[in-house]
Amino acid sequence: MIRVWVAGLAALCLILGGGEAAAAEPLAEVRVDGTERVEKEILLREIRSKPGEDLSEETVSEDLKRLYKLKYFDSVRAEVSDEGGGPVLTFRVKEKPLIKDHRVTGSSKVSKEKIDEVLKIKDRTFLDFEVVRRDVEAIKKLYEQEGYYLAEVVYELDHIPARNQVSVIYKALEGVKVQVRRINFVGNTTFPDEDLIVAMETKVASAFSWATDEGRYQKEIFQDDVEKVKAFYLNNGFIKVQVLDPIAQLSKNRRWIYLSMVVKEGPRYRIGRISFAGDLLFTPQELEAATETKPDLYFSRDRVSKDIFAITEKYGDLGYAFAEVEPITDVRDDDLKVDIEYRIKKGNKVYFNRINIVGNTTTRDKVVRREMKVAEGDLYSISRLRRSREKVYRLGFFEEVDFQSRRIPGMDLLDLDVKVKEGSTGTLQVTGGYSTFEGPIFMIQVQQANLLGYGHQLSTSASFGKRSKLFFFDYLNPYFLDSDWSLGFQAFRTQTRSFRGFVIQNTGGQVRLGYLIEEFTRLFAAYEYKISEVSDIPRTPFPFDGATSSVELSVRRSTKNHPFDPSGGSVQRLGAQTASRLLGSDFDFVKYDASSTWYVPVFLKIVFSTRLAGAYLQRVGEDPVPFFERFFAGGLGSVRGYNSQSLTPVQFVQGDREYPGDPSRRSEVAIGGNKLALINNEMVFPLIPPAGLKWVLFYDLGNVFEEGDVVDPLKFRQGWGFGIRWFSPIGPLRFEWGFPINRKRDEPSPVFEFFIGSIF
Repeated sequence: MIRVWVAGLAALCLILGGGEAAAAEPLAEVRVDGTERVEKEILLREIRSKPGEDLSEETVSEDLKRLYKLKYFDSVRAEVSDEGGGPVLTFRVKEKPLIKDHRVTGSSKVSKEKIDEVLKIKDRTFLDFEVVRRDVEAIKKLYEQEGYYLAEVVYELDHIPARNQVSVIYKALEGVKVQVRRINFVGNTTFPDEDLIVAMETKVASAFSWATDEGRYQKEIFQDDVEKVKAFYLNNGFIKVQVLDPIAQLSKNRRWIYLSMVVKEGPRYRIGRISFAGDLLFTPQELEAATETKPDLYFSRDRVSKDIFAITEKYGDLGYAFAEVEPITDVRDDDLKVDIEYRIKKGNKVYFNRINIVGNTTTRDKVVRREMKVAEGDLYSISRLRRSREKVYRLGFFEEVDFQSRRIPGMDLLDLDVKVKEGSTGTLQVTGGYSTFEGPIFMIQVQQANLLGYGHQLSTSASFGKRSKLFFFDYLNPYFLDSDWSLGFQAFRTQTRSFRGFVIQNTGGQVRLGYLIEEFTRLFAAYEYKISEVSDIPRTPFPFDGATSSVELSVRRSTKNHPFDPSGGSVQRLGAQTASRLLGSDFDFVKYDASSTWYVPVFLKIVFSTRLAGAYLQRVGEDPVPFFERFFAGGLGSVRGYNSQSLTPVQFVQGDREYPGDPSRRSEVAIGGNKLALINNEMVFPLIPPAGLKWVLFYDLGNVFEEGDVVDPLKFRQGWGFGIRWFSPIGPLRFEWGFPINRKRDEPSPVFEFFIGSIF
């Protein structure tokens, strides 16, 4: 007689010949039957019923549950048979199909790459319907994010019974993108619909919605807009405002959606009395000066939040890192006023314990530490922490800079982790380029802004073009011997044919020292020696060959928030250069220069910048100053809209390059000026931010004046224009169209200038 036990997930039932339960017997054997791909040994390790142990209904039931949880099987059952040597427990399983592959069809509006990113299904795994259903919902959510709110997603299974395999096919029924036709508000008596829509992320579709995301309907975002509208009211005095659940209605053609919000504004409250209580380390007047909330202003939740931050920051600068500020409000319904009391708990003073530099695979720790405004053992200061982060980021070595602090339990100490992500600081470029002035250019350049991780800067480059040949070597140690001194060297040889036709060749070098006066300001002293040779120039009243030996003193202050692409801050420079025969120079002169550049963020990542620059050349003694030390204007970096170096005083002299012996011939010679004034204004707009592509509007004015002339703004030449800029992998690219405003008859318009390749 065969005794059989059949078990489901809930219970194990014993079926015997007379329906009577048999006494428990030790198991002779435990088997697994029906596996195709799963190793039986793996399953036997999961099964708690073991040979030699008593057969237990409870244990078998648990074994069935454990096997189901493996998610390998469509069905699992247990049978007990008596084969003469004792009970044999057999688990009979039916494996789920194996996923042969999966694919997505019908997805033309959302890329398959984006869909693949949200899918959890994996090939060569057992089919799990829960995973498939989650994938369907994830794809639908992705379509909603792209504006296809009506998209449907289904799945199909393509079975291969002979191999117990299946292909999973996700089918997208995209439909059309649902766009917002109208947003309507009910109950808003104080603010028009337009003001409330500005506070929302959801917008009404426009004529340009086909090219932008404007007007796209996303359910989750629209739900968030309810809170944004409510926040708008809370920031304008309506502390009891209610915004009811929004309503969304589809048009009959399911192409448009109409949105509605019902607002119950309630009364509008102003600020009443403001007071401070608790641990007061500042006078009420000092705390009032730090806060934005003032009596008789409309109550604003945002202003209260900013006040809390401002008070916390003041206490944080005294070392109280965990000061707490709690605003206690008293609403006076009789006169619609809200009294606010800021209760302050200063806590204990906190000190920095360990400062760890994390993530710097190349840059040495000391390069980061010397930019820090806090050190181990210092009293906590939130403003110095903020300045430290800005300074580390301004190095330009890191893509990301993040400060994370941890309090040591039971102690008034903080560990600070300075987490950085290294960026690219070195380049090797062998490129070709082209400029409208230079023509074809071949360039090779090696740059390293963080040499060996010490923060030293090295640049060596050479370029060969139709009009110029340039060789440069430049090295700078910004913290010489780990001090506030900087030391730099430069060597160069340049040969340039100017816009006016003559050729200048300069060979020389420079040594410069700098000293950090304060955080943003450096003082520089430099000595330069160069030999200049000029050819292809007619007779001129100025010398044009010789050596220039000079010293220069300058001071530079920079608060730019980024070394290469600033959106805030300023740069100022003031300098004086002296060349003297006492230094071995063939010429005597003094040059003075001053410039100031300001970067102002406007909105939407638009940046306005203005630069004012001036220079003055003073002759020392009776000998004239060579023309190549004088000033010329026009072109990129000067007054755009005019050819390079075309703005300059000129003289007519006897003689000509083609007919040097003919006294009847006269040549126009550009002599340069001894005074230079420039004003450059730019508005830079993001075009494709991830690619570093921008476009710019500019307006320039300035001119060059000679001895005896005064700098007359009425004689400034003016130009305006627009351009495109791209920090490409091969270097900066500039394309600019300049239009002279007060153009003379022989001057072209417009002047198109572009440069491709590295700028030296």
